[in-house]
Amino acid sequence: MAISQNEFSIYPGQAYEGQIATLDRPRVNSGIADDTVWFGRAVVRGAAGRAVKAFTKDSKAADMVGVSVRHAAAMSYDGPNTGNGASAMKSGYFKGQHVSYLRDGAIRVLCVDGAKAGDTVSIINEDGDNLGRFTHGKGIELNCVKWRDTVPAGGMGWIELSGTLSVSATPA
Repeated sequence: MAISQNEFSIYPGQAYEGQIATLDRPRVNSGIADDTVWFGRAVVRGAAGRAVKAFTKDSKAADMVGVSVRHAAAMSYDGPNTGNGASAMKSGYFKGQHVSYLRDGAIRVLCVDGAKAGDTVSIINEDGDNLGRFTHGKGIELNCVKWRDTVPAGGMGWIELSGTLSVSATPA
């Protein structure tokens, strides 16, 4: 079973990537990492069974199963990583570890380019430091997910997932 943690909605400026924003109704699932999955990033189905992996440039909105959750119940791996631009530290799950990901509920994520309250959430699908992070107006749109508050570029924002992340405009 996946692990959740306490809420910290009283101090929104103190948030971190992958932090569950409120315990109103979080549904946290888990899977085994096919590759490295950074906290607070989009997660898609992996190769087999309950495997999951990081969002890639070829992923589609329909592939997304949730957002990776950072929790204190297991060791998280923090440390310097070369070549990750503005961020000198990354942390997440490595291949073979159990990944907790939020499917339904509110979570804190980094908003790369900024967004206004009510804007739709998009996943960055370009290779680079921000692949799988969130923004508004570029990348893969999650038309059923909105930014709760106005967030500056590079700021921590609150998004709410309802289990339905995107709906195709054309029937399948």
